[in-house]
Amino acid sequence: MKSIWKQRLALSLLICPILLITFAFAYSSEEKQAYNYAFRNDITTMNSIDRADMWWNLTRIAMAKMISNYAINVLWLTPDRWEDCYFSDVSDDLDYQYDRWVTKACQLGLMGVWMDKFYPNWIVTRAEFWTVLSRALNAENESKLRRMNNASPYYEQHLLYLKGEWIMSNISNPSSLERRWRVMLMLMRADEWYDGWSIINDECTAREMLECLTTDDIDDCMAACEGE
Repeated sequence: MKSIWKQRLALSLLICPILLITFAFAYSSEEKQAYNYAFRNDITTMNSIDRADMWWNLTRIAMAKMISNYAINVLWLTPDRWEDCYFSDVSDDLDYQYDRWVTKACQLGLMGVWMDKFYPNWIVTRAEFWTVLSRALNAENESKLRRMNNASPYYEQHLLYLKGEWIMSNISNPSSLERRWRVMLMLMRADEWYDGWSIINDECTAREMLECLTTDDIDDCMAACEGE
């Protein structure tokens, strides 16, 4: 009898690591789509989903790289090279390790707004990421962005904007920590939102649609674009 239990125990010890490995690398279709989108647009440079640390929390300096690539490669935003972006807690060497994305995120007006320190190793909350994403999507509308940035708490208007535009469906837990795969997913959804407008409207250029989507009256802007 003891030998049977020993055999079962040995078998379970053999199977458990296999199951753990299987579950560890079992990604949902949504996670795979988010990774593929991020890799195509240089939001992540990891050439396999297993190396992309999908379920890890995100530091601010890592988010700087992701959001800057998204802003430049997807939204066609251009960093303001004349903007003097210096943070006492980010050395030149550290910025260089991340391909100057701290500086670029600042020059794009997405991160480090009105801050002397960047806090590069802080873990990103959902409120922080949602605010940065909203800033990117509204970058072409300076007056609107200024009003949103002046809100208290700082993220309030940004979250309401994302929910109002159906980019976010649930903004009830802004203090929770963000994960890499969710950032990729939200960037993909925001991009799909723009693509949806391009399907509806084939008269306006991509740049015109982007500008319209950041105005207070999208319908009037689209109508004016079509009438040109």
